Amino acid sequence: MATEKARETIPKQLEILRKALTGKDDGGRVIILIDELDRCHPDYALALLEAMKLVFDQPGYVFVLMVNADYLERIAEHRFGKMEKGERYLEKFVDMRLALPMTDAVLSAAVERLARNLPLAVPFGEHEEFSVERAARLAGELAPQSGLSMRQLKRVLLRVEMALRCYKDQPIDCALLVWLAFRKVYADKQEIELSTSFLTRAGLPPDLAVVVGEDTFGKRKQEKILTFVRKNCMELDDLSDDRYFLPDEQNYHWWAKIGIYLAPNYIPRHQAMLDAVHQIEAK
Repeated sequence: MATEKARETIPKQLEILRKALTGKDDGGRVIILIDELDRCHPDYALALLEAMKLVFDQPGYVFVLMVNADYLERIAEHRFGKMEKGERYLEKFVDMRLALPMTDAVLSAAVERLARNLPLAVPFGEHEEFSVERAARLAGELAPQSGLSMRQLKRVLLRVEMALRCYKDQPIDCALLVWLAFRKVYADKQEIELSTSFLTRAGLPPDLAVVVGEDTFGKRKQEKILTFVRKNCMELDDLSDDRYFLPDEQNYHWWAKIGIYLAPNYIPRHQAMLDAVHQIEAK
C-alpha cells in the first residue's frame, strides 16, 4: 500500500516542485548538476543512480553527471557482474554521453581563473609584476606543461594560498610563490628543473655578488650586477627600502640594494614559507 501510494504522490509532488522552481506551468525544466559522483562511496553512488531512474525520471527533470564513467562501470561490474557484451551499466541511466576535451587552452584558462582568488594581503611591490593577476597568468602558463590533473593543480594553488594566509602580514611576491610551488611539482613529477624564462626574477641567485665574480666591489663587479639585474629583474628596482633588508639607513645604490642585500633573502624567504606549509600538511 505504501509503495503504491508513493508511486502516485511522488510524481505529483515533483510536478509541484518543478512549477515552483521554474515559475512555469509547462515547459520549464529543473537541471540538477552532480559533480564527482565517482568520489562517493560506491554504495551511495549506485544508490543515487537508481534513485535518479526510479524517482526522478519525470518530465521536466534533467540530470547532468560529471563523473569518471569508467570507474563507475567497474564498481557496477564488481557489484552486479559483467554486462552482456557491448552493453554498459550506465546506459540504463544515461541518455547521452559527452566527452569534453581538456585542451591546453581550457586548462590554462581554468587555472588562471582559479588563481585570481589568491588572498594576497601585502604585495612585494607596487609594480604589476607583483599583483595577483600576474601570479594567475603565470599559473595558467605553467599548468599545461606540468602534467598534473585539475585536482592536483588545485592542491598546488592551495599550498600557495596557505602560505599567503599564514604570512599575510609580510610582503610577498605572489608570482614567485606560484613559480616555486610549481618548481617542486615539476621536479617531483617530471624530474626536470622549471625554467626561469616564465619568471626571470626567479633566477636571482642568493649569492649573486659571488656568482658575478671579482673579489672586490669594484667597478667591474658593479657592472656585472647591473647587467644581471637589468636583464632579469628590473621590477625589483624602486621598492620601498624595507623590502631590501638593508643593514642601516644609508643611501645605497639601487644595484647594491638588489644584488647585495635583497638577493640573499628574496628567494630563500619565499621558499621557507612554502616549506613551512609543506611541513604542516597532512601526509
